[in-house]
Amino acid sequence: MTGARPHRRHVLAGLAVTAFAPPPRSPDAVVAAMIRRGEAREAALRRAFPFGKPDGSSPYVVSLRHGAWLDLTAPDAAARLDSETERLRAEAAKGIVPPAFLLDALIAAQGKLDGPDALRRQRDALAALRRGAREAPGVSALPGGRA
Repeated sequence: MTGARPHRRHVLAGLAVTAFAPPPRSPDAVVAAMIRRGEAREAALRRAFPFGKPDGSSPYVVSLRHGAWLDLTAPDAAARLDSETERLRAEAAKGIVPPAFLLDALIAAQGKLDGPDALRRQRDALAALRRGAREAPGVSALPGGRA
């Protein structure tokens, strides 16, 4: 951003970011205000929904885009799978269960993979969750979602 004057440092999600003080009403100030509002909304969502992916990018522990199942060659894959599986169960006990279509897709994708026994345990846990999963997606079905 042009015309920005570095003025202090922030740490956001482990990434050092230099805050800036652009001239008022400049295009840089507009962009900076949008970024700050977005960060505030994300922080509010993480407070409202303290579950799912730790960075707040998903209300579910595992999805088609994240989870240890996506990198089964990692040395800690089995431990990460088991940790996620325990979190899946703990969150399900609080009413946080992915919708049926997501569980179906995860079970099918994981079923095509060879991996450690922990992968089978996670797939079995997903299948158990599937039996009681809601069909429709939406945050309103999650705890605090209507608010």
